[in-house]
Amino acid sequence: MEWSAQVRAEVTDDIELIALMRENNCFNVYIGFESFNPETLALYNKRIEVDRIRRSMDILHRHRSKVHGMFVLGSDADDAESVRTTVHLAKKLDRDTTQFMILTPMPGTAMTQDLEGEGRIRTRDWNLFDGHYVTYVPRRLTPYELQRETLRAFRKFYSLPRIAARAIRGDKWTALLRYGARRYVRR
Repeated sequence: MEWSAQVRAEVTDDIELIALMRENNCFNVYIGFESFNPETLALYNKRIEVDRIRRSMDILHRHRSKVHGMFVLGSDADDAESVRTTVHLAKKLDRDTTQFMILTPMPGTAMTQDLEGEGRIRTRDWNLFDGHYVTYVPRRLTPYELQRETLRAFRKFYSLPRIAARAIRGDKWTALLRYGARRYVRR
């Protein structure tokens, strides 16, 4: 039986564990990298550096594990350039699949209380609090810019040439996932 796991990048500190996972049919790992912006990583309290993310990717790919990288765009340290850098590096490191979500204030969290105190919550329509819509006012981007950059991130990562490249390499699974993501973003 094939299986997948959600892990932290630090899982690659234990090469024996990675090898055991792969030997036991773990074909895909989901990792919340969050960002390639060092300031954002510090704000998210990730305690990880960009170089560490790169090394983790190399190790996982050497062990034939597919990687679904998850990113959260729109921290108070993000601007259009840092978002584009995150997308560029996600493509360059050739993650198999990725998810670019918009930072979303959730009720009861310290972040939400801070944003409410600053008058930065834009809506209370809970249908929009799914990580795909800007529900607050970012510090270094307009809500429109953050929404646009997030959609642009998906379009760039799931471009037809990138889908075709995986299909040509014989990785039909990833090519199909990328194609499905592309169709979803277009809608």
